[in-house]
Amino acid sequence: MYNFLEVMLNFSPIESYGSGQNTLESGQNTSSCFARPYDEKLHMGLKDVAHLAALRTALQVESGDVEAWPEQIELQLRLAGTLDEEPLVVSHLISESIVRMAVNATQRSLNRATPSAEACKRLQSAFAHAGETNLLPSALVGERAMMIPEFGLNLSQMQTLGENGPPGTHPRPRREYSGRSGYFVWLTGFFERDLDFYLETMEGVMSFAALPPPQSLALTNYMETAGNTGSKTFHPFSGMLLPSLSTIIIREAAFRAQVELATTALAVEHFRHDRQRLPENLEELMPQFVEVVPTDPFDGAALRYRRLESGYVIYSIDADGHDDGGREPPELKKSTDKSSYDMTFMVER
Repeated sequence: MYNFLEVMLNFSPIESYGSGQNTLESGQNTSSCFARPYDEKLHMGLKDVAHLAALRTALQVESGDVEAWPEQIELQLRLAGTLDEEPLVVSHLISESIVRMAVNATQRSLNRATPSAEACKRLQSAFAHAGETNLLPSALVGERAMMIPEFGLNLSQMQTLGENGPPGTHPRPRREYSGRSGYFVWLTGFFERDLDFYLETMEGVMSFAALPPPQSLALTNYMETAGNTGSKTFHPFSGMLLPSLSTIIIREAAFRAQVELATTALAVEHFRHDRQRLPENLEELMPQFVEVVPTDPFDGAALRYRRLESGYVIYSIDADGHDDGGREPPELKKSTDKSSYDMTFMVER
């Protein structure tokens, strides 16, 4: 299985153009796939390979191979990194989902055994690298560019928007749109006004997305205001396209919180190796294991840390903004459960 993973991971899902030829091992700049259609099968294949790496991690932990499983986590993070240069929101979200797999696999593994101090340090660096750059603004630039032709559809093209492909094909086949609306619609300037509103709103979205959390969370209020304005002034295409972005900044903050939790937990494990005990607080990690205590993306305060009877929990207050003392959500939370929980990284060992 390991050789299969290595073969797959050395295949970049991003097509190369000119001198941009890239492999995961070379470290060269990766060229963008924006010039080609979004390939769902290819991107889902990346997630499948990431799942295989997670399974390999679990097998190695169960077999007691403590020094091998960190390599699988690094492979997952490298997989996610192959999508960093794709200016597409969907690619950005897939990359984040792969990193989340790596976070979850790390938490499960650390509850069984800690690898060497060097492996902890290496993984800590890999997670820190995965979260150090804010790639959302560039993804939103690509999203905005992709949506512009939607505002120039003629009547026959509008009628195909909700259609699926023939049985056995991709459910949403890619269609080429002319970008030119019907003459009467063009004469009224109806879609041009809608497009102007969309572009102006997206400019604001990208500005908020470029801010560090928690300042970036103000995007939720901005989108609510834009939605109210759009409904009052009747911008139909903007009304369909913009709501999908209303929660993206919350998802981004949650992603950053998970990466910070994993990075900090690995620093705690490195501390445990070095001092043969757990730290009493996260400040003890400075400056040898972390330069500064990472902050919670949801309120800007330091991540919370609490010693347990056996082990510890590091947590973020999550999107509800309420500190629940590191209360871990149930694995299968019911839709009727209105309780408040934190986003946790718990090691009970």
